[in-house]
Amino acid sequence: MLNTLILAYIGSSLSLILLLTIHTTSSLEFFSMEFIIVEFLRALVGSFGMLLTIPLTAGICGWLYSRQTDAGEYDDDYFEQLQQRKAQEREQRQKKKQGETATPV
Repeated sequence: MLNTLILAYIGSSLSLILLLTIHTTSSLEFFSMEFIIVEFLRALVGSFGMLLTIPLTAGICGWLYSRQTDAGEYDDDYFEQLQQRKAQEREQRQKKKQGETATPV
């Protein structure tokens, strides 16, 4: 993945890099140019960002979830009450449908 990112950054400015390569006398001089160093640092920072996105997101989500369960919002009683509420709502909908079909329009 890092290689792909570096190639994408370098590929966007390939003509300038080829021109610099032709006019540069040594590879040390080429790699010490500001333009090349900036492209390398962009690729490096972008790679760190992509690599840290998933672990940071998972850690934040885990922390938020643990805060909710510590507060007691989501315990076994909560889920039982939720199921009972859904069952009551289903029964009310069924009664409403039966009432609508029983009365002709």
